[in-house]
Amino acid sequence: MGVAQDVLRHAIDEKGVDCLCGSALLYNALPHEMDANRAAARLTSSHFGGPSETELAGSGAELFRDDSPVEFATLSRRLLALTALFPDSLVKVAERRGATGDELIESLDFNASAAWVKLSSDPTVTQWGEEVLNACPSKALIEAAQPASDAWLPARDNFLSGLDYALSRLNESGPGAG
Repeated sequence: MGVAQDVLRHAIDEKGVDCLCGSALLYNALPHEMDANRAAARLTSSHFGGPSETELAGSGAELFRDDSPVEFATLSRRLLALTALFPDSLVKVAERRGATGDELIESLDFNASAAWVKLSSDPTVTQWGEEVLNACPSKALIEAAQPASDAWLPARDNFLSGLDYALSRLNESGPGAG
């Protein structure tokens, strides 16, 4: 798995979430997954036209929903912002990989360690990370939801809001900050 996936998964595991059914909704909110889904949506729309109502309601709906341009140029900044939501998990993932946190950050965005330290020490950024984890559903909520992914909507929404906030703080730091 990639650094961003590992950091998010570690944070969720540390929270003690007892069931991951439907959590693909949160996975699809990872920056690189959003880019992949956008690219797939643009490809399918250009070759096959717009999606049908059935396709939009089906399990592959992520391939059709967002066909806005892919933001490859900002991917490393978005991944950096994501890891700042869960700084303790980044450190643990780095240790598990036999690396330092700085090395993992540098693998996402060269010379971004100073920006990450500033970002991950912003209490509002880390509070957003806590909001994501606090919104992770219990097994009972997942089992009651139809579909199960609906139980993950609050966590996904907090994740996207936290990511937007962290990215805005990173962007305030200027172009040399990651």
